[in-house]
Amino acid sequence: PAVEAFPNPFSPEEGPLTFRNLPEGSSLCIFSPSGELVRSLSPKEGKTKVEWKGDNDAGYLVGSGVYLYVVRDPQGGTQVGKVALVRR
Repeated sequence: PAVEAFPNPFSPEEGPLTFRNLPEGSSLCIFSPSGELVRSLSPKEGKTKVEWKGDNDAGYLVGSGVYLYVVRDPQGGTQVGKVALVRR
């Protein structure tokens, strides 16, 4: 199944962005509009969803914009999508 990201757009002040239908054992990378790696996430073992609070790997909130996410599964499959983050 396709990975879903909701709500999209999202505001970190109103709650996290949820990614669901992640393949077991997959990794999720979120990139800035300039292509910089912002955040790396992986679902817990046995889970197929993960939440992003709009922060980077250092724990700081990122700015408003459109971010690209890339999901890679253990078999080498890749899914790509976009999410919009709106800071209020």
